[in-house]
Amino acid sequence: MDTVLTELAFIIGPPLAIGLSVSFFAEAGPLVAVLLLLVGVTAFLMQRQTEPKVVVGVKRNASSILLIPGVRTIVLALLAMGVIGGSIDVAVVAFANAQGWPASASFTLAAYALGSMIAGLTFGAIRISLPIEKQFFIGVLITAVTAVLPIFSPDVYILSGMLFVAGVSFAPTMVVVMNLGTIIVPPSRITEGLTWMTTGISIGVALGGVLSGLIIDTYGARAGFGVAIAAGLIMVVIVLLGLRTLQAASATYAEPIFQ
Repeated sequence: MDTVLTELAFIIGPPLAIGLSVSFFAEAGPLVAVLLLLVGVTAFLMQRQTEPKVVVGVKRNASSILLIPGVRTIVLALLAMGVIGGSIDVAVVAFANAQGWPASASFTLAAYALGSMIAGLTFGAIRISLPIEKQFFIGVLITAVTAVLPIFSPDVYILSGMLFVAGVSFAPTMVVVMNLGTIIVPPSRITEGLTWMTTGISIGVALGGVLSGLIIDTYGARAGFGVAIAAGLIMVVIVLLGLRTLQAASATYAEPIFQ
């Protein structure tokens, strides 16, 4: 549900931000984002009813969470996923500008998030008997394959359809990987584990934006989608190399924590 609601924010956010910046002034979108951030964080900090119980750790768990088998694979895979998302965000805006219709980036990015949200809701409604690490690999593989689609788009309409398809694997893969992370990481260190995972994808988003921007400045708008393709290939290699470790680490898997 958290992943799906995040995708809903990405459906509403881009059209709102781009619309404000185009209609008023360039800083209008970011300013509204800062305001919403303040409101959201304040509401979160005031929430007490859903706080999880504190699980006291022990001294033998004082080493880095990254030393736990499988965690590095998950963090690196999430970093690559972040690069895909970040590069597509920048490439879509550049592509829309190149087409002479900058505002079209809003509904194009919304289509990407919409595909992810619908898939996330569908995925959450079904039960899959396949081992979770195999679900992870399949999700990563589909994400990598569909990341190739946008580069073949001739216009923003086709690009929106391509991104809708590409987004279908994103939320389910995120659901699986967060679930897998909570299985591998001890309950007493779950906050640290989730922090590493979310930090990995956040760094990836920032890195994807930077790399895509540099490529676009040199080779043009369409070339920016090449960063997502490269990140997808790297992500598949990372998961392939760490698949045995993930299988061993999740061997005690019983019931999923996230639904």
